[in-house]
Amino acid sequence: MQVSARKIHSIKASATRLSFLLPTIFFFGIAMLIPFFLGIRVAFTDWDGITPLSMANYVGLHNFVSIFHNSDVLRPLRIAIIYALLNTLGNNFFGLLFAVGVTKKYRFNKAHRLIFFMPAALSSVLAAFMWNYIYSNVLPQILGVENYLSNPSSVVAAVSVITIWGGCGVPMLIYIAGLTSVPSSLYESAVIDGANAFQQFWKITIPLIMQSFTVNITITFTNSLSSAGLFLAATHGGPGGASESMGLYIYNFLFKYNKAGYGQALAYLFLAFIVVLAVLISGIFRKREVEM
Repeated sequence: MQVSARKIHSIKASATRLSFLLPTIFFFGIAMLIPFFLGIRVAFTDWDGITPLSMANYVGLHNFVSIFHNSDVLRPLRIAIIYALLNTLGNNFFGLLFAVGVTKKYRFNKAHRLIFFMPAALSSVLAAFMWNYIYSNVLPQILGVENYLSNPSSVVAAVSVITIWGGCGVPMLIYIAGLTSVPSSLYESAVIDGANAFQQFWKITIPLIMQSFTVNITITFTNSLSSAGLFLAATHGGPGGASESMGLYIYNFLFKYNKAGYGQALAYLFLAFIVVLAVLISGIFRKREVEM
């Protein structure tokens, strides 16, 4: 049976698209999937992370049970949730604000898109060093304020400012994609009906870009919960553990306290916690999409 030219073209197109995915799949498997499955064994041992894993003792569910009996876990969990809430609100507020602004037709809107997105291209370590200098030298000299990173009551909010400054560019792009897909005829009809700018935004724009809210809020919240690198670079969890997020707490057990088995078990439990929250948040907002 002879294969048609259209069928051959479709197979070639599919193979071409798959070839672009293969490098990503390969590196994702090397960096994420293989360590994930290899780490399952570690979670059931008392491995210290230094000696050969073969010398570790099998402890069964002891690590997992210990986590539920350790009230100290609640402190980094609370820090992680507060940090995630601040980031979610800040990133989405400024991302939407910038997106609404740069989708207007004016001379420098493309340049402004680039400027607003540029901080997202910087590494978290570089952003931490920059803002550490601002907090410790620039702001105290100009405004006469203390270093917010050295104050236990303000350190989480101060780190969140760094994250929002460097992270709102990505939500902005997603909101831009949503805003540009809204038909202009709806706004024209609303103007004829006498709707003002706020009414247009609330009754037309928000319902029609609800999918963008679903994506941005879910990704921002879950990514912020597991954040460790920025806290490590900016504060090392200080002062006095006031900025030791759950991600950094797990990191310390894995690499600093020589309790890799316990840290690995905690990492799996926290991953399950994040997955459950992601499903709940996504489900709530997808329900809102249908209702609107």
